[in-house]
Amino acid sequence: MRVLVVERSAEDIAILHRRTRQTGCAIAWTFVRDGEEAIDWLSRTANDSTRTPDVILLAINLPKLSGLEVLAHLKQTPELRCIPVVMYTGSTREEDMVRAYDAGACLYVEKSPEQTGFCKLVEALEQVCTPVAA
Repeated sequence: MRVLVVERSAEDIAILHRRTRQTGCAIAWTFVRDGEEAIDWLSRTANDSTRTPDVILLAINLPKLSGLEVLAHLKQTPELRCIPVVMYTGSTREEDMVRAYDAGACLYVEKSPEQTGFCKLVEALEQVCTPVAA
């Protein structure tokens, strides 16, 4: 499975990578740190089925363009609109969650100090992941 992670926090990226590696899921990760970089990368790979992500993990609070702006762009781009987008954020504001779902997110996961959000996210990825053969 190919996963694009759009997240500015290096710590969150490391935790997510470590947690999913422990599950045995075969995941090819791509990491970008801001909204503009995400759109640039997706624009370059939109017509390449070997590089287009199977799922996008998208933070809301990003430099340059917000996650909600990136999500709106994705859903307006025919080659990208079908990619499932999981909003992964520290925002607990209900209005952010409503806006994300209204814009086309398939899942909204809140970060938490106890890392329960990471666990939920890993569980969601496991549901669509093929385990690595032993």
